[in-house]
Amino acid sequence: MWTKWFGSRQSDSSGRDDLDLNAVVAGLLESHGVPAIRHDNLVFGADVVYPIEAWLPTDWTAERKMVQLDVRVYLGDQRFLIESFSGIGETRRQAVQNAIQAFCSGTFHVLLNAFWPMAKCVGCDDQVDIEEIDIGGVPFRLIAGGLVRRGTADVFLKEFYPTIKAQLATLSKPADLMWFRFFHGQMGEDMRVTEVLRENDTWQEAERAISSLPWPNSPDYYSSRLFLVAQRSDAALFSPQARAKR
Repeated sequence: MWTKWFGSRQSDSSGRDDLDLNAVVAGLLESHGVPAIRHDNLVFGADVVYPIEAWLPTDWTAERKMVQLDVRVYLGDQRFLIESFSGIGETRRQAVQNAIQAFCSGTFHVLLNAFWPMAKCVGCDDQVDIEEIDIGGVPFRLIAGGLVRRGTADVFLKEFYPTIKAQLATLSKPADLMWFRFFHGQMGEDMRVTEVLRENDTWQEAERAISSLPWPNSPDYYSSRLFLVAQRSDAALFSPQARAKR
């Protein structure tokens, strides 16, 4: 679905293949029933005051064959949500497409449900899991994206999501809006990377909990990544519609 939203591109004499990333973002929103307006490097969805932008802080080279795609949503009050995705490919275009696919698979529909509730998507019900949970004695609407797994080893750890929810329950002073990224990647016994971010910053306690799970050893690389947004269920003033009218 996302591949038709790459917009125009240009190639220079060096073979550089440029994709208009914000045209991709605008196209994704519009394909889900959210009118998109572009202004400079920002994309505004409908009348909601949450501009979004995408760019490549790390670009493809013939040696690395990898890009980093960053997507940022500006929330006001000097807060912003940022998500990063790696993309691998034999060409720059393939690597960028790979990164965008990772964004669409695990994060885009979470953002759509959290910030653009007017969106309409036929057949998208399986893209997110939404449930009501208690965090710090406060009811929250938890929006979880799809589990993004990469690598040649087919590893699924059943303890991953229950451990995530257990860590969320430990938060004593939750903000009305929070977002989280949980990641674990591994190859063999010695090459292990665990990263847990809470509102863009490292969440060390949860990182230790995820790292200590019984991840299996494998000679092949594998990784698991999950993105979530938590919104206070009773915070009507924090709905996108309410904020757009302020």
